Amino acid sequence: MMETLVTFLLTGSLIQGVLCGFNINLLKKVEALQGSCVFIPCTFDIEQQYEYYLTDSAKRMWYKDRNLHVIVFNSSSPNTGRLKGEIFGTATQKNCTTRFDNVDQTHNGSYYFRIETSGKLKHSYRGPTYSEVEIVVLGSPPKPTLSIFPDQEEMIEGSSVSLRCSTKIFCPSHPSSLTWSSSLIESVTGRQFQSQTELISDLNFTVSYRHHRVTFTCTATHQIQQQITTQESRLLHVQYAPKNTLVRINPAGLVLEGRSVTLICSSDANPAVNYTWYRDTERHLNPVQTGPNLAINNPDPTHSGRYYCTAENKHGTQNSSVLLDVQYAPKNTLLSVFPSSSVIEGNPVTVICSSDANPAVKYTWYRDTERPLNPVQTGPNLAINNTDPTHSGRYYCTAENKHGTQNSSVLLDVQYAPKNTALSAFPSSSVMRGKPVTLICSSDANPAVNYTWYRETGSQFEFLQTGYNHTYIVTNPTHGAWYGCKAQNQHGLCNATIQLDIQFAPNISISCSRSSVTECVCEAHGNPCPTLEWRLSGRVITNSTETSISEETLGSTGVKSVLNIHQSLTDTDVLQCFSTNEHGSTSQQFQFVPLPQDTRFHHPSVLLGAAVGASVMMIACFVMLCHKRRRKEKSSETTQDETSGFILTQTAVSLDNDSESVYANKGMLSSTPPSAPESLLYSSIDFTNADPLSGEIMGLASLTSEYAAIRRRPAGATDTENNASTSETEPKKTHMTAKITDTSSPASEDVIYENTNHRYRQKC
Repeated sequence: MMETLVTFLLTGSLIQGVLCGFNINLLKKVEALQGSCVFIPCTFDIEQQYEYYLTDSAKRMWYKDRNLHVIVFNSSSPNTGRLKGEIFGTATQKNCTTRFDNVDQTHNGSYYFRIETSGKLKHSYRGPTYSEVEIVVLGSPPKPTLSIFPDQEEMIEGSSVSLRCSTKIFCPSHPSSLTWSSSLIESVTGRQFQSQTELISDLNFTVSYRHHRVTFTCTATHQIQQQITTQESRLLHVQYAPKNTLVRINPAGLVLEGRSVTLICSSDANPAVNYTWYRDTERHLNPVQTGPNLAINNPDPTHSGRYYCTAENKHGTQNSSVLLDVQYAPKNTLLSVFPSSSVIEGNPVTVICSSDANPAVKYTWYRDTERPLNPVQTGPNLAINNTDPTHSGRYYCTAENKHGTQNSSVLLDVQYAPKNTALSAFPSSSVMRGKPVTLICSSDANPAVNYTWYRETGSQFEFLQTGYNHTYIVTNPTHGAWYGCKAQNQHGLCNATIQLDIQFAPNISISCSRSSVTECVCEAHGNPCPTLEWRLSGRVITNSTETSISEETLGSTGVKSVLNIHQSLTDTDVLQCFSTNEHGSTSQQFQFVPLPQDTRFHHPSVLLGAAVGASVMMIACFVMLCHKRRRKEKSSETTQDETSGFILTQTAVSLDNDSESVYANKGMLSSTPPSAPESLLYSSIDFTNADPLSGEIMGLASLTSEYAAIRRRPAGATDTENNASTSETEPKKTHMTAKITDTSSPASEDVIYENTNHRYRQKC
C-alpha cells in the first residue's frame, strides 16, 4: 500500500515539476495515535537548472515550526534527531515520503521539508510559499464511521442493503483492521479495501425477516503497544409477511371428552397480523371465529379434527393447523366373521374386531375362557388360514386403550366331513361262538352324521341297519366277517370296519396209513389256533430215530401234524392225537385189535396153505419192490402204500375230555380157504374230526351211521365181479364204499360193514 502511494506522489511531482519548478506535494494534515507512527506521503520537484546537482547522496531533512528552524529529522542520520523514523525512496526519485515512529503529544505541530546537496542545490519548502504538513497526535483512536445504503427507516424483506464501515489509517507499518458482528450471528465477513488515508469495509446482503431488529456492529482494531478497538452499531428494521405461524392447544397434553380446551394461534410478522379460524376445509367456522384464541367448552368426538389459523398482514398470509384429538374409551365394539361364522374345514376364515375409540385400541383375543390365546394374538384381525375342528368355539375380542376396555364375542363353527370313524365291539371283538356282541360306531364330524351298517361277504356288501350301534348274535365261525360302518354328513363320508374274531374250542381229525412205516396225519382247527401233541400208549412222542414229527399251520386257525413211526406196533399200542387251546381240548386215537380166528381148520391144510401163501407173498413182495423202485424213479412225490395189515383204534375226546373208543376189525387175510362157510363180520367206526384223504381212514364231527361192505375176493377176480357182488349183497352207496384188494386172498370174501361218515379209499 505504501509503495503504491509513493509511486502516485512521485508521478504527480514529476508532472508538477515540469510545469512549475520548485514544488512539493504534501498533505496539509495528518493524524497519528500516541505511541504509534505517523506516515507522511510526500514528493518534491526542483528547477531544471539544479538537476545536475541532485544526487542520491543529497540530504532530505524535516524542520518543525518555520519560525524556529528546528531540524527534527535528517536522512543522513535518521536515528539521531528528535523524530526517528525512515524516509523512503531516493533523492533522485524526488521522494520525500517519511515515517516518524513513537510520536506523542510533543510532536504536535507544523513541519516542512528541505533538500540540500554539496553543490548549489539547497532549498527549503516552507510556507507560505509551499505547503507544510500539520501533525496531530491523538490520545485514543476515533470510532469508525458506519453508514447504510439506502438510508431509510425500514426495509422490506427481500431488498438489498449495504453497510459501510471506515476508519483512518494512522500507521501503515502497524495496519488497522475492521470486523463485523451482529446479534443474529457472531461473525460476518465484509469486503475490505483502503484509500490513501482510510480503511473501508462493505457488508452487502439481502434482508429477510430474520434481520428485523438485528444490530450490526463494526469494530476497528489498531495496533500500538497494545490493541486498541473502537465500535459503531446500527439497528435494522425490516417489514415482512407472517412467519412461523403456530397453533397450540391449552392446556397441553391429552384432550378428554367433556373437558374444555382452547386453541391459541401465534405468528411472527411486521406489521402485526389478523387471525381467522377454519375447520378441516377452506371454509370459515360457523359462526366466524377471529382473534388469536378459539375456545371449545365441552368437546366430544365430533370436535376431533384439524383446525386451521390464518395470519394476515399487508405483506402476505400464512396458515397453521393443529389436530384436535378428543380421546375416549372404547365403544361400539363389534366382531364380524369373513366369509361366515360357519366355515368348512381347511378353508380360511378371518375374525375382524372393530371398536370406536381414541386413541386406537389394542385388541387381544380370547377363546372360551378368560385366558388369552396361546400364543397371544393381538391386532384387529384373527386369521385362521387352515381351519380344523379344534378352531370351533366362542372367540372374544377385548378392545382396550388407556381410558377403558370393552368386549365382544362370536361363535365360530368349523364344519367338516366325518373323520376318525372307529368301530368298537362290546364286550370284545373276540367272542365265543354262540355269544352276542354289540358293535358301536363313532365318528368325529360336524354336523352330526348318519350311520349305516353293512357286512362284507367276499366282494359283496350286505346292508344291515342304520343307527350308531349294531347288536349281533354270533352263532357260528362264519360270522367272523368284516363289519362296516359308514358315517356320512353333507360334507362327506368315512367308513370303518372291524373283523369279529369268533373263538371256539379245537375240532380235530386224524388219518393213518401203513406200509414200511406207519404215517399218521392229524389236523386241528380252533380259535385261538390250537396246539397238537402225539401220544403213544400214554407217552408223549417226540422226534427220535424211531419217530419223526413235522408240523405246519393251516391259515390262522388250523394246524397239521404228520407222524412217521418206524418201529413195530403191537396190538395193544394206542396212538392218540391231542389238541388244546384256551377254550378246551379234544383228541382222537387209533387202537389196534386182532380179528377173531376161525377154530374150524385142518392142520395139514393150514401148513400147506401157509407154505403156498408164503411163496406167493415172497414173489408178490419182490414184484412190488421192483415196481415201487420204478415208480419212485419216475416221480419225486411220496405216496403212501396201502395195506390192510394194521389195526386202527380211533378215540375222540370232546371239550369235557370224555373219550369214546371205536373199533375196527383187521387182520391179515389167510390164503387158506376156510373150512366153514364164510361169514360177515360187522364193526362200527365213528370218525369225528378227520378230513377225507385218499387211501386213509378219516372221521367227521357228525356221528351219523352209514355202512359200507368190505369183501375179500379171490385173486384174479375183476372189479366188475366185485362190484356186482357188492350190489347183490348191500344197497349201493357210491360216496361211502371202499375197495380193498388182497392178491393172496382166496375166492371166498369176508364182507365187513362199517358205520362211517367219511369216505375213504385204500389201495394195497
